[in-house]
Amino acid sequence: MKVLAVHAHPDDESIWTGGALARFAKQGAEVTVLTCTNGEEGEIIGRAELVDDLAQFRLGELAEALEALQVSGQRLNLRDSGMAGAESAQHPKALVNNTEQAAAAIEDFLRAEEPDLVITYGPDGGYGHPDHIAAHNATHEALSRVHASGIDPEVWWSVLYRQDVIDGQQQFVLPEGWQWPGQEYLFNGTDDFVDVGLELSPAEVTAKREAMAAHATQVWIADGRASTVNPDRVVASHDDAIAGVYALSNLYAYPILRTEHYQLPFGPGPVARAQEQHRWDNA
Repeated sequence: MKVLAVHAHPDDESIWTGGALARFAKQGAEVTVLTCTNGEEGEIIGRAELVDDLAQFRLGELAEALEALQVSGQRLNLRDSGMAGAESAQHPKALVNNTEQAAAAIEDFLRAEEPDLVITYGPDGGYGHPDHIAAHNATHEALSRVHASGIDPEVWWSVLYRQDVIDGQQQFVLPEGWQWPGQEYLFNGTDDFVDVGLELSPAEVTAKREAMAAHATQVWIADGRASTVNPDRVVASHDDAIAGVYALSNLYAYPILRTEHYQLPFGPGPVARAQEQHRWDNA
């Protein structure tokens, strides 16, 4: 079995799909993460003065995360476009200005490797980030180009299942200085419709959490650990129903869930938890 995960920035592979990637790798699949940008526009958690070149620093974090997941990686080395409306989107190397280049690279991979499963974001990019949307568009453009050649992998769109996030927020104590996301923010970044609920084993949860922690400039895990850039330690008490608590630079607290959720482009819904339904299981 071969799996391709197309992500916009370093850290997306771990936050959105780390558990699934760890599972497939452990099962013996050839798992490749294709990262479209180098994350130049990320907001640094901690001491920004210690980071001379954010892109190179984040690529180092990405390498550590991929090692934790036991998967391989490829990069397009395009530029982070930043959030919607950001001036950085005008850069000629920004992903949003190079969707065709990204699609061509993904097409080359699909033709060379013929993966059984492709994972990326849905049409809204998960929460509307222009680079996530561009990654979705590039991936599906590439898939459309290879379809006539008989290359027809199953496709998963990674999402955060709203109800599980809301339930998970009831399972931990908010760390001091962190805050709850408002309803508008929460609803924008989660989805109430999913097709696949992938229940993670303890080993898969551990791999995902360690991969997330590798991205210390972008992800703050409230388990008492510190990093080179962020020496502050935060601990959140939580129930075993969740695997931990994390925040991004906005310090909105989220649970690390023990289930990852995905939509199928033409999925049946509601949540299906039996892997046997998927055609790549016997590949």
